[in-house]
Amino acid sequence: MSMEKRDFIWWLLKFQVENNLEESFRKSSRTNGLEEVITGDDGRSLRENTETPYHPGLLFLANGVASLNKLIKKRWVPYDREEDISEFDNVKDYRDFAEYIKRVTESGGEGTAYAFNAEHQKITAVPEFTNSPESPFYNRITRKVNQMLGRKNESLVDAVPGDFLSLKKEIPVSGNRLGTKTGIAIRLSRDNSDVHAYQVRRTVYGELGLGKVTWFDQDGLREEIYLDRKANALAYIDPERKIVAIHRSYRDMKGEPFRDEDGKLTPFVERFISREELNQRAELSYKQMPKTYGKVA
Repeated sequence: MSMEKRDFIWWLLKFQVENNLEESFRKSSRTNGLEEVITGDDGRSLRENTETPYHPGLLFLANGVASLNKLIKKRWVPYDREEDISEFDNVKDYRDFAEYIKRVTESGGEGTAYAFNAEHQKITAVPEFTNSPESPFYNRITRKVNQMLGRKNESLVDAVPGDFLSLKKEIPVSGNRLGTKTGIAIRLSRDNSDVHAYQVRRTVYGELGLGKVTWFDQDGLREEIYLDRKANALAYIDPERKIVAIHRSYRDMKGEPFRDEDGKLTPFVERFISREELNQRAELSYKQMPKTYGKVA
């Protein structure tokens, strides 16, 4: 059974929980009073908007060979010829996907950029994506044309909520703080309507010491899931450590971006994800899953 773009975020969350979370706790030093958070080499908790040393950031584009060929032609992917694309590997389920990612990242290369075909469930590693394939002159002309036509020249900041870098909004969002991979995810999906971009971010978010999982489409951040610690939660992704997974959707019932009075993206739905739900969603097609939404307390 083929999967939808929506299913892919659950594979990434499962990889974050079962691989990156466990590896981070295994590799980080244990310090009195900080046993339940991920710490750095100095024994201190990892601060928000710093990079975790325990796993790479991952960037995926979907959907498929046709999109990848188009991006090569538009210079988003710096191949000389379409024939240079490496063969796609079959990933029939989450286990195949996880093994593929671990194999590539452990083979000596960075293994941080991928193209994924959700319809046929195939994946390939990509050396890199270009931050901006157009020349500065072309970009200036595009901005002037948009101004003449009364169109808004959207910045990277417009694509994310105000708390994208810090749970309590202690770190202001700016283009130069978003990071290279996030900038590519925003630009790539914004300029190519048939392409969606996903990340497993390396940048720490919240108090746990781990990055978030994100999904971008043409209108910016569509969904994100982050892990954190919370007492007395409605559901846990890791009950023993009291770790929750909080899922935020930034699209309303019509699929339109949901914004506050200031025009900033804001969650339309925010809810806990249980380990049981994650396992089900990672195994089954989204069409087979009940559409249940529990508000975060």
